Amino acid sequence: MLLDGLTAVDATLHVDDGVFWLFANVVEGREDRGQLCLFSSRSLDGEWRPHPRNPIVTDPGRARPAGRIFTRAGAHIRPSQDCARRYGEAIVLNRVDVLSPTEYRETPVGRIEPDWLAGLEGTHTYTFDSRYEFLDGYRHVARVQRPALRVR
Repeated sequence: MLLDGLTAVDATLHVDDGVFWLFANVVEGREDRGQLCLFSSRSLDGEWRPHPRNPIVTDPGRARPAGRIFTRAGAHIRPSQDCARRYGEAIVLNRVDVLSPTEYRETPVGRIEPDWLAGLEGTHTYTFDSRYEFLDGYRHVARVQRPALRVR
């Protein structure tokens, strides 16, 4: 466990210039308040320090992580879930403008709507590797109820 006493979801680890950064959506009690917090450490098993600007994002439309941070055209991009109206409605791509021990700023620069496959109601994860690109989505599927078995 990296951080004792903290309940977090969709934690995302990012390493930049020898610093480990952990982005995590913090949950208080049973309530997800849509607050993104940031922690840093010089090693994975070292002391983790909370960022002085925590929570760094309080907008439920882009706080919750949605995949690993990646670099495009020299900029770090942090995917996030748009949970403003409902969980994982879409993915927001945020350009990380400042990431330092004392400051954090990001700007939304793109969005992935759940229109990439017919019938989707939401999409909440984006990632890729050298060969594959991954998106996940969800939709409600009607289930047929089986009649109860009668035992005689």
